[in-house]
Amino acid sequence: MLKSESDAHDTPPAVAATCSPYEGAPYYDVEFQGGFTDSFNDQTIYPDRHIYIPGFERVQVWCNISGHSMEPRIGHQDIIGLRQCLVQDIQFGKIYAVVLKTKRTVKIIRKSNDPQMLRYVPINDKEFDEQEFPITDIINIFEVLGGVAKFF
Repeated sequence: MLKSESDAHDTPPAVAATCSPYEGAPYYDVEFQGGFTDSFNDQTIYPDRHIYIPGFERVQVWCNISGHSMEPRIGHQDIIGLRQCLVQDIQFGKIYAVVLKTKRTVKIIRKSNDPQMLRYVPINDKEFDEQEFPITDIINIFEVLGGVAKFF
């Protein structure tokens, strides 16, 4: 049905579909190593999907973890929620996901005796040793805010 110009002004505007104001943080299908294995430093640009979990609004990005060095706290193939920070923001004794020149790893970060280094400490210290890497090798660092366990 055609309307005249005068009828068009009487029509209420269309109601926009409502959606959640928070679509969630992007999930990238890349892995941080629980161990110290060298890896190709894939910097995936596009997220696979977005994840929203109430209580995790501070998470900026979700990704996978592989390996057993952070068990039992973080398990192999869990999804971890990360928030980017600076080296100056590190609180020693907390868990961080760190992108180094040749690896991506998740460890407890502790102060080294050498001020140019950081200690990377696994939780599973029966099977894995701690290591030290130069602070200058850090490309990016993220605080690990939490995780979601996978059972498959």
